Amino acid sequence: MNNEFEHLFSGFSEVSTQEWKDKIIIDLKGADYNKLVTKTDFGSDFQPFYQENDIKSIPFIKNIPAEFPFLRGTEPENNWKIRQEIVVNDIVEANNFAIKLLENGVNSIVFCFNDRHISEVADLTMLLEGIDISKTEISFKNQDNILQLQELFILFTELKSIDITKLKGSFYYNPITKFISEGVFPIGENQKFDNVNILVNLNIERLGNYGAINVDADLFHNAGANTVQEIAFALSQGVEYINKFTNNEPKNIENLTKQLEFTFATGSNYFIEIAKYRAVKLLWAKIIESYGVQEKELQKIRINAITSTWNKTSYDAYVNLLRTTTEAMAATIGGCKSITVIPFDSTFKYPDDFSYRIAKNIQIVLKEESYLNKVVDPAGGSYYIETLTNELINKSWQLFLETENEGGFCKNILNNKIQNLIEESANEKNVKIALGKISILGTNKYPNLLEKINGKIKIETETEITISDYPFKKIKTYRAAEKFEQLRLKTESLSKIPKVFLFNIGNVTMSKARSIFALSFFGCAGFEIIDNDIFKTVDEGLIEITKHKPEIVVICSSDDEYLQLAKEIKPKLNKKIEFVIAGYPKNIVDELKAIGVNNFIHVNSNILETLTNFQNRILE
Repeated sequence: MNNEFEHLFSGFSEVSTQEWKDKIIIDLKGADYNKLVTKTDFGSDFQPFYQENDIKSIPFIKNIPAEFPFLRGTEPENNWKIRQEIVVNDIVEANNFAIKLLENGVNSIVFCFNDRHISEVADLTMLLEGIDISKTEISFKNQDNILQLQELFILFTELKSIDITKLKGSFYYNPITKFISEGVFPIGENQKFDNVNILVNLNIERLGNYGAINVDADLFHNAGANTVQEIAFALSQGVEYINKFTNNEPKNIENLTKQLEFTFATGSNYFIEIAKYRAVKLLWAKIIESYGVQEKELQKIRINAITSTWNKTSYDAYVNLLRTTTEAMAATIGGCKSITVIPFDSTFKYPDDFSYRIAKNIQIVLKEESYLNKVVDPAGGSYYIETLTNELINKSWQLFLETENEGGFCKNILNNKIQNLIEESANEKNVKIALGKISILGTNKYPNLLEKINGKIKIETETEITISDYPFKKIKTYRAAEKFEQLRLKTESLSKIPKVFLFNIGNVTMSKARSIFALSFFGCAGFEIIDNDIFKTVDEGLIEITKHKPEIVVICSSDDEYLQLAKEIKPKLNKKIEFVIAGYPKNIVDELKAIGVNNFIHVNSNILETLTNFQNRILE
């Protein structure tokens, strides 16, 4: 605390950590204090409160923005670029769309070449027609023949007499990304860094430090990596470029760092994402300093954030708007150079003008109405954020050093260590998603029962490509909701949608609570749910079952009533009907099983596995 203001609090006695904890325990009225402890995906636990004493030993607390090691920001202001990616299928359409975006608040465009590539200066001229590239940040992504594009871009700048010192943008070349995601370098292994050499040196000579190389750290996030892995492997990949390209020549190191950028995916774990960006800025600055680079501008990392695809859904897609908003907020508070918000409907169709407009407007609201560009590192000084940042710094640095000590990034890819660690993290997340411990609203929790998307999207069949030269695991991106979406799509494709009858009876409070739980549970599979008021008698419920002819009947009541209800109801049902208890009355489970009750749904159920089993049995 600043001594200048200490007198303002002199009338208050200090409260110890134990006193705070004792007060919380009293307020919990017997509930477990540990339920308030936040468990992260990288193995650290965070307390429900922190005090000034918790951050006194953290070394970077008194750092200021724009000063080494840049944890609090690489610039004295926070005026990030609003960026949008445009897939170039048709050159004229891409150009028109870029101009429209630039006229409405976007100030950074990335042209992505997935199928169409630029091979003539006339095409490049058409693509950039009406765009002042000396004032607008223009970048290119996924061009196979990157040197050809560079040659055409140089020619374009000469034909247009453009001042190359004003150019901003990048070619975003990253052969390592292609290597780890497709199992092959775009060129032979012996030449894999030759393009980097040519690209960087020619940029220095002819394009005034226009960007050349990008580290695609978003690949790790979207493959299921935890936050520590994202940071450590991104740093290791950046160091791989430095070591392979520069031969530790100071001039080469400077040239490369001028043209190297990082793209991180920003996820929805708000505070962790803020801390992630703060941590990576400090760590990269320390790494560059270790190479003997003293120029402050070269020690600064340039981070382009892009909203995560891992947590986006096709069902209830408008929830993606909430996800991308908090993700963009975390990236702005974390101090990123530019931010791309992926349109909310991109999981199941090519985004349209509306979804692009919303994506762009999210950032405009954060800038022009929330004024997040007016404050640098607003999270600075927060006991929680500072503690979280410090934890990420220490753990990420440890994993980074382990990776480097074992030969660096590419060697750890070739021996599958990086892939195995990411796969382990992804599997842990997948289990939690299946159990509902990680909530994906609208997908594994609280689905929209009326929504149908069959026909909007299709289930992709993955084709395995074996690359004999590089027999390692490829890093595969995926969406966390995919398995649930496939389950629900399968239900939608059926000629007759299975019906779930909620037999609500007995204790009103418990019956309604379990009815709501069961409705959400079976709704995740897209089954038709027949909800009911509380039945006064068993016979009332049985009459309704006869009318609706459901495939599944779920008894929703209290634990004390389940045994008697099961004895009355189950013998009177068609044997083909799946009989389910909402809850897990452990004191009578054995008795229930003895009379043939084997289906229980509860908070510890594996939602995905249970629903898949029901679906398969119904279809038999």
